[in-house]
Amino acid sequence: MGVEWIEHHGKKILFVDFGRARTEAEMVDLLMLEAAILKELDAPVPVLGNFTGVEGSEFFVEKAKQLGKEVFLEKISRTALLGIVGIKEVYAGLYIAGTGDKNMKFFDHIEQAKDWLVS
Repeated sequence: MGVEWIEHHGKKILFVDFGRARTEAEMVDLLMLEAAILKELDAPVPVLGNFTGVEGSEFFVEKAKQLGKEVFLEKISRTALLGIVGIKEVYAGLYIAGTGDKNMKFFDHIEQAKDWLVS
């Protein structure tokens, strides 16, 4: 579980692995860590988020929307998300509607997501 920098085709991507979180609190902690890292950057970066195996929650979405407006829209160039199915599609839609984020795309395969992020 965590937030780490990965490299793909010579470009850095911030990888946030929500998929290993076991509680809503752990998911929110990762979200806060992501925001703290992004706040320190001078230029926007691509972000890969893995939501495979977790459900999400309304509280998580509300916190994400708040941070989206305060940090993410300015500091993220593109967001690729893995594991967005079922109720998570609804939550993602609420985030997009609440922030106006137009640079987010859902993927089934990590390599396709990374390719899109660095293209």
